[in-house]
Amino acid sequence: MNRVCLLLSGMIAHTLVGGSAVRADTSYPRNCEQWHQSDSAVLAKPLGTNPSVEQYLSYMLALTRQHLDLLPDAAVGDRRGKTVLAVEVERSGRIKTVTIVTPSAYPDVDRRVAQMVEAVPKFPPLPQWYQHDSVRLEMTLQFPLRGCNIPVADLQ
Repeated sequence: MNRVCLLLSGMIAHTLVGGSAVRADTSYPRNCEQWHQSDSAVLAKPLGTNPSVEQYLSYMLALTRQHLDLLPDAAVGDRRGKTVLAVEVERSGRIKTVTIVTPSAYPDVDRRVAQMVEAVPKFPPLPQWYQHDSVRLEMTLQFPLRGCNIPVADLQ
C-alpha cells in the first residue's frame, strides 16, 4: 500500500507514487487568519478528477482543519506534543479507518485529533492517476495550536 505523510501544522506532504518519492510543499501560513484564507481558497475551487499530489493533499488538509474546534485550547492547556494518525482512504474517498500510530503522552488529546479526521464526512475520490484501491495516509498534528481553533462556521 502506498503511503502519504501530512503535517497538518506545516502543510508538508510526502508521498510515494509509483515507487518514487515525491515531496509536495505548500507555503506555511504564519497565523490562523492565513490558514482560514488559504483553506477557504482551496475549498472554493473544484478539485476535478485528476488533481496533482499537492492539490489533493491541500484539499484534504483544508477539510480536516475545518474541525480544529474539536481540539480547543482548553483541552490542550499547557501541554505540548504531537500525534501521528494512520488514515486509510478508499478510492471513493470514504475514510475506512483512523488509527493512532504514534500517540502523544496525552490520550485525551490523541482521541480529539483522531476525531478531527473522523469528523470529515468524506475526502475527495482518489485521483485518476493513482492506480490503487486505497491509500494509507499518515497525518501528524503538533500541538498546542494556540489561537488556531477557528469555529467551523467561520471556515464555510
